[in-house]
Amino acid sequence: MLTGAKLQFWASHVPVPGGDDILIAIYDATGENGAPGNRLAGPIEAKAKRDLNQWTEVDLSQHGIVVEDDFYVVYLQANDYPFIPGFVSDGDIENAAGKSWDYIGGKWFKANDNIGNYMIRAVVDYGKDTPDFATPVITSPEADYDTNEQQLTIEGTASPGTIAQLMNNDEERESVEVAEDGSFTIDTVLTEGENELTIVSLYNGQPVGESESVTVTFSKEPSLTIDSPKDGEKTNREVITVEGTVSVGNLDVVTVNGQQATVSDDGNYTKRVMVNNGENLIEVIAKDRSGNQVKKTITVDVNHTIPSINHLNPEDDVFLETGESVHIEFDSVPGLKASFLIHMPLVNEPLGLANVTELPMIETSDGHYQGFWTAINNLRAQGAVIEVKVEDEYGNTNRQQANGKLFIN
Repeated sequence: MLTGAKLQFWASHVPVPGGDDILIAIYDATGENGAPGNRLAGPIEAKAKRDLNQWTEVDLSQHGIVVEDDFYVVYLQANDYPFIPGFVSDGDIENAAGKSWDYIGGKWFKANDNIGNYMIRAVVDYGKDTPDFATPVITSPEADYDTNEQQLTIEGTASPGTIAQLMNNDEERESVEVAEDGSFTIDTVLTEGENELTIVSLYNGQPVGESESVTVTFSKEPSLTIDSPKDGEKTNREVITVEGTVSVGNLDVVTVNGQQATVSDDGNYTKRVMVNNGENLIEVIAKDRSGNQVKKTITVDVNHTIPSINHLNPEDDVFLETGESVHIEFDSVPGLKASFLIHMPLVNEPLGLANVTELPMIETSDGHYQGFWTAINNLRAQGAVIEVKVEDEYGNTNRQQANGKLFIN
């Protein structure tokens, strides 16, 4: 079992400013002409000692790296030059072993013998009288498993007589002794989000094998809002746009009244839906891949009906002198916003009308609206038109001109 690695680096003056972050990886020797082939472990983060008189010792014992054939300990550059430590070779040309390699442009090249040997050494525990161990395997749950249950039971197989140590996101969690039939069961509590689970087999307190990782995603129910329209909103539209926000970390789908909504990367959803006259229930449901579901509802009050204008007066023409008033009235549904306008004939344009300010009318009794307009001095008009306008709380509007016209001064 590979328990450590030793490397040597130049002092802090090579290079300047340099750095002490390094990465270690383990490769087998199955590459072309004995080059590094498959990566067995790593990259593993470590710190370099920038001192020619000391070895940098990297502890690998907790990683359970078991090697049976030729292998390489590989130093990987963690940062860009010059923010790295200066790596050392022994310069012993006569005793160059031909086992030093460089990785350049995505390929391995044997290092020039002029450098001698790279100063890397492996620390190996041959484990006298240590039995062969099976690689532990997690049989349940399956890979890429999503759940809304925080409690999880992990099942698997490993060598009898070993301890199955659960690791969650590289942190030690529960451990159990493997049964005589090679099975183990571990109950654990998940953290919210991704849980990368592995089992490390321990023998006499030392790691002797590590399973493939299994990722389990635990999610609580997603957050959900309906931002538009507002609950109880009134409208005269036949199609409305429902908008809101949803947490997207583990999201599966958002539906609005059973129809799938469009969701942006930042969690804003939108969906256009048709609505009918009367109260419309808007139901938004968000589901995630872990089986969680959250529902929000609002009601939207819809009215497409145009308010009528009835019994509009004056019915007959009205002749006014300065200071005299005309009484304008009509009937409709209660609760309207009502107003009137007096359109004056344009000078020199016999068929043209000029608009003036819109003036409010008062609902004097349920559905009965009244207003008054008084002729002012020096105003003359032959056939001014009276127009009333109504608008309900849904936004529906109607306009109508009175049959009676105004003749002023």
